[in-house]
Amino acid sequence: MLDWALARGLGLAKIVSIGNKADLNETDFLLAFTADEQTKVIVGYLESITSGDKFIKAARSAASAKPLVLLRAGVTKAGMKAASAHTGGLAGDDIAYAAAFKRAGVIRAESFDSLFDYAAALSMQPLPKGNRVAIITNAR
Repeated sequence: MLDWALARGLGLAKIVSIGNKADLNETDFLLAFTADEQTKVIVGYLESITSGDKFIKAARSAASAKPLVLLRAGVTKAGMKAASAHTGGLAGDDIAYAAAFKRAGVIRAESFDSLFDYAAALSMQPLPKGNRVAIITNAR
């Protein structure tokens, strides 16, 4: 991830690789990054979630304070198997993750490219305030 960020000229306030989560997990770091004033956008790549209820509560709190963008590994069956083998955790059903992320206000990236596109856009522009935002597109 560091190479992707540096290639796009993105600065990083903090970076962590949690490995097998023997001591700390994604929820611990999500809470810390939410409280960290240097962190303007929280970006993450997740293979599995240790405690779903705690994570979703922390994600909801984080997303209400600053943008939270996550890319989830192991979406395909082969990917789920690889993620489970790598971390020892359950990768889980993507439908459940999608629903939980949506309820928590997580911006879900579908690729590393989109993860860093979101990070760049959200870190370089002020977030709109209020309900007077319009979206214009040329899509049909």
